[in-house]
Amino acid sequence: MPFSVTELTQIFQIIGHSMIILGVLLIGAIIAERILKRLARHHVASTDLDLIGKAAVVTHTIRPDRPGQIYYQNDDGEDYVAEAVSDQIIRRGEDVLIIANEAGQLRCLPRKPLPRKTRDKTKGDPA
Repeated sequence: MPFSVTELTQIFQIIGHSMIILGVLLIGAIIAERILKRLARHHVASTDLDLIGKAAVVTHTIRPDRPGQIYYQNDDGEDYVAEAVSDQIIRRGEDVLIIANEAGQLRCLPRKPLPRKTRDKTKGDPA
């Protein structure tokens, strides 16, 4: 059953309109994907950065050749336990400072108390 020229023209118009609509939808989906990826990347990155500078307590001894475990609290007060690494031995119960997030492991340094200033007893107290 052959088609007339008018019927073929209508069929090609429908196919053309359908292709235009599909193209617009595809471009919209690509743009949405890029925006969502950028937002997701930003959220994850800012969360990781928030950990740097936080204090934590060692729950399993950290050794240079073997990761340990630390306990810390986020800004909302939620408790977390994470795998931690360091270039030195840090024993259970010691306070540490989180300095980096390396492939899911938190790099830590021992947190030493600040030295206290002592007054020189030979000099007079400035008043």
